[in-house]
Amino acid sequence: MQKYLAMAVVVLLTLGMAPYSPNQSKSPLDISPPINEIRTEFTQTGMMNLVENAFENFGEHILVAVHDFTYQSIADTIMKRNRSDEPFQMYLLIGAETDGPNRNHETEVEICTQLDRLRDVQVRFLLGLNHKFGVFSGEHFDLVLTGSTDWTKEAFERQDNHIVSIPDAETVESFTSEFWELWNDSDVIYGCDEF
Repeated sequence: MQKYLAMAVVVLLTLGMAPYSPNQSKSPLDISPPINEIRTEFTQTGMMNLVENAFENFGEHILVAVHDFTYQSIADTIMKRNRSDEPFQMYLLIGAETDGPNRNHETEVEICTQLDRLRDVQVRFLLGLNHKFGVFSGEHFDLVLTGSTDWTKEAFERQDNHIVSIPDAETVESFTSEFWELWNDSDVIYGCDEF
């Protein structure tokens, strides 16, 4: 029996998958496609794949805090997830300047309005927010995406940026705590219709 268990561990490690331990609360073997290690992407395609994969495959609870959000492709991915049969709840904070949303005012308000209409998404603008992270928590897997990338077409296609995928419970807990502190404790939050 031990011989077969050792062979299974070798196979899993060869495939880049960690073996499941009874002490783990979530099994990376339940994930498709598997993302059970820290990954960093620097290319447009790699970064977009991480974001789309997270929205399409992970998390019943999604928290996103991002300075700029004008990339329609990501908004479309969120709307696609909303139309699926997979239940989820998403909270989105977008950075705002003292005089309203960031540089691309009309685009951000349009995306905010599109997403805020969805049954499972709540969107707010937060004065001075400069974070760039997403927390994806679910029954089988927790994941944080963070890095230098704003969620704009320019950031993905023309700037040098990166996104890091971190499947770690402590990291998820830390980012979740930061998100709710921003969401609940700030007196400078605005709704989409307030700009």
